[in-house]
Amino acid sequence: MKLPVLLPLSALILSCAFPGVNVKKPDFDKFSRYVNQYVYDGHYIICIKDSAHRDDPNGCNHFDEIGFDITLPQLQRMFGRQEVAKKNDDGSEPMVFTVDSSEAPPTYLMVTFKNSRPVILQLTGPYCTRNISFSGITLGSKSSLVLKTLGPPFEKKKNKNKNGELWDYNPFRFSFEIVNDCVYSIKLVTEAQ
Repeated sequence: MKLPVLLPLSALILSCAFPGVNVKKPDFDKFSRYVNQYVYDGHYIICIKDSAHRDDPNGCNHFDEIGFDITLPQLQRMFGRQEVAKKNDDGSEPMVFTVDSSEAPPTYLMVTFKNSRPVILQLTGPYCTRNISFSGITLGSKSSLVLKTLGPPFEKKKNKNKNGELWDYNPFRFSFEIVNDCVYSIKLVTEAQ
């Protein structure tokens, strides 16, 4: 059973502030194949969850089998040894796993742990031979697929380090780096910190 969990904020504001305004509800049936993924219906970003993930605040916020419930030993079994970056001031500890070394620069997954739990997942690189996706979007996907899947970003910023843009979907906790019209990085932040 699919359950729409994330109601569009604009619909909630309109219906509360202006009780006479009739806000069209999204057609959830057309998204039935996108279980535990975000989708864009032309107006709203919606998280479609199955009943097993109904109460999971990160039910749509994950890379396939890599979610915020993953443990360090599971990551080590998947990717091998990790590099530990310098601990952050807030006590969080970024760990970097090489996902695909066939590309130059290599594709990596950075998982930031705080209190032994992942709080940030970031997949970065030009392309990934492993099929790791977020709502059907992989590294190397065209920006047009991001727009079709999630709609326009709420904010675009120039990326200072690369010739590209940062697409931010805040208040949703995901963002993309777009370089040469392709996805170069996908960053997810946990809903429950």
